Amino acid sequence: MQMPYFYNSPPAVKLLLSVIIIISGFVFFYFLSVLFAIPLFGLSLNEVLIWYSGDLPAKNVDVMRYFQVVQSVGMFLIPPFIIAALISKNSWKYLMINKKPLLTSVLFVVLSIIIAVPLIDFLARINAGMDLPEFLSGVEEGMKELEESAKNITERFLSDLSLPGFILNIIIIGVLPAIGEELVFRGIFQRLFTDWTRNAHIGILLSAFFFSAIHFQFYGFLPRFFLGVYFGYLLFWSRSLWIPVIAHFINNFAAIVYYFYYHKQEIPEDIEETGQSTDSAYLLITSVVIFIVFTLLIYYSERSKKEG
Repeated sequence: MQMPYFYNSPPAVKLLLSVIIIISGFVFFYFLSVLFAIPLFGLSLNEVLIWYSGDLPAKNVDVMRYFQVVQSVGMFLIPPFIIAALISKNSWKYLMINKKPLLTSVLFVVLSIIIAVPLIDFLARINAGMDLPEFLSGVEEGMKELEESAKNITERFLSDLSLPGFILNIIIIGVLPAIGEELVFRGIFQRLFTDWTRNAHIGILLSAFFFSAIHFQFYGFLPRFFLGVYFGYLLFWSRSLWIPVIAHFINNFAAIVYYFYYHKQEIPEDIEETGQSTDSAYLLITSVVIFIVFTLLIYYSERSKKEG
């Protein structure tokens, strides 16, 4: 059996190849999506090209959903399988999607993500209070504009409070990023960084850093980096990509559900003060302690599975 062309290439070469394939996938599917969007939605080329700015009227949310799906497929879902086919003998095994997750681990993962909400909120508030030095004020302003643009697009999706809109948001904001981003950052980059540095912990940290940085949202970097590290260790312990995929999905799903019910006024407004009251320290400490307990349960469950 002939080996894949890049099977014996150094990790650095595989990393460069991966970046090229992911960028190429994004560019190819972007232009393909533009080509099909014009007849599909009856828009001019100029209207199609500015969809991502958030300036299109609310009626064009379907256009934004269309581009979001195509970009997710072209940048995150298809490239990992092409990369794995070029550098490994078995793509499914390489990406660690061939193993069923342990049911107890799935349960503990779901509970750990839910209980970690106060901790994630705390990290987000710390991040929001960070300012770059004065000489980087131009960079900071550019970051704010990128973040505001991304926020506008997400809120445009979430502002559809109908049941079909809610289901579409679960797919577009919950399912697709959970699968696609985990395939890229944990399935490909974490493994390659680990091979390159010969250290699993450095591989996890590096992939988590790029996972957070690629979103171009500086004021959400810390909580996303924390989640990236957590997802990385979940893969490291379980050897199944489905465990971090589930954790990623639950995190996204919780945000969708919160937005949906909050804007339907079924969640009291003062819930946003969670983490800012006099009891916030106790809530945060409790969250951290229980989160650590669930994380240890996952670790020992996976270790006992291997030993068994």
